Amino acid sequence: MMSALMAGRSETVADVGCDHAHTCIWLLENGMAEHCIGMDVRFGPLKKAEENLALYGQQERTELRLGYGLEKLLPGEADTIVIAGMGGDMIRDILDKDSKGNAVTKKKPYPFLVLQPQSHYFNVRKWLFDNGFEILNEDICEEDGKFYPCIRARAIFGYMAEQELQKKHDPVEICFGPKLIERRHPVLIEFLEIEYRKTRYRLEQIAKSGTDEAKARKAEVERFLEIICEARRRCGVK
Repeated sequence: MMSALMAGRSETVADVGCDHAHTCIWLLENGMAEHCIGMDVRFGPLKKAEENLALYGQQERTELRLGYGLEKLLPGEADTIVIAGMGGDMIRDILDKDSKGNAVTKKKPYPFLVLQPQSHYFNVRKWLFDNGFEILNEDICEEDGKFYPCIRARAIFGYMAEQELQKKHDPVEICFGPKLIERRHPVLIEFLEIEYRKTRYRLEQIAKSGTDEAKARKAEVERFLEIICEARRRCGVK
């Protein structure tokens, strides 16, 4: 429920890929939202969501919509948009496709985005930085050996947006999160240690391999190790 907690208090929350509506139910039950819009690309999960909402008496406060990503959400309908439980590349693609519909940037006040990618976290952060969004808060948790960051962001505009778009963004922050590094988050430090060991091992295997393909990847892996080491340094790891 990290994404639900990150959403904070909202009038209307749109949950993209709502699955069985567990996030919507939790937000409504705990007084964190007055109304929810649950969206999913598959009919089956929406049917189960409908059943769960009826079970908890929240069907009158939740609207369910069948569709991909944000295509069924109009600008200004939600003040918080949650996209969780899918890969970072898919989250990025959903946001990128919406740049044509502008559900997240067309109408002020812009909605908050709560994004919880299960992989390729850096692609989500890079998209946000490249498209004039500010990362407001981040958290990260570990479950069964897997790490899940959660990002709260919002579009910025005017002079601030122009300044942000002109920046050459820090690859350390893109990979591991500016707010997580700033907080020296203990779970991030744990994640960095695992990534450090894995990357060192990959370099050892490349050295043993000696193939042209391995040699071609060596510089890329070495660069990633440098980024990890810098992130560790900023987190106070010696």
